[in-house]
Amino acid sequence: MIRIQSKDKVQVVPKHGEALYRDFFCALLEESSNKDPESECLQTMWKCWLTTVPPGVELKPHVHENHEQIYYIIKGSGTISVGEEKAKVKEGDCIYLPSDIPHGFTNDGKEEVEIFCVGANIFRPWMSKSVREKLKKAEQTNMLIKI
Repeated sequence: MIRIQSKDKVQVVPKHGEALYRDFFCALLEESSNKDPESECLQTMWKCWLTTVPPGVELKPHVHENHEQIYYIIKGSGTISVGEEKAKVKEGDCIYLPSDIPHGFTNDGKEEVEIFCVGANIFRPWMSKSVREKLKKAEQTNMLIKI
């Protein structure tokens, strides 16, 4: 089955300050701003999304526990921070963001920046949707289950 999500049809939500996020695909709908059931298809990754950062806007520094990310700059330029380090980035640059280290982005240019992002939970084993549902139900009822 081919699954397609369109930038023009996915709900835009503000996150980490004034940056605008569009979630395309996810592992779990409850962790996504995109509530289209077709978007819940990822098996080994957490989510992929598009971040738009208007001129002069900062994507506030934040950290993800047990979660790494990749940012690819589609258009524009700015400054990325990872831990205590900062670097200028531009269209065509791809940035690795390690787990458990604060990261942020500032659009210090004159045009909006678009960043394609992919996130993966590094310590969550691969699970099918049915196994995730069984685990969720077991957690709610405090029952052990056989996988």
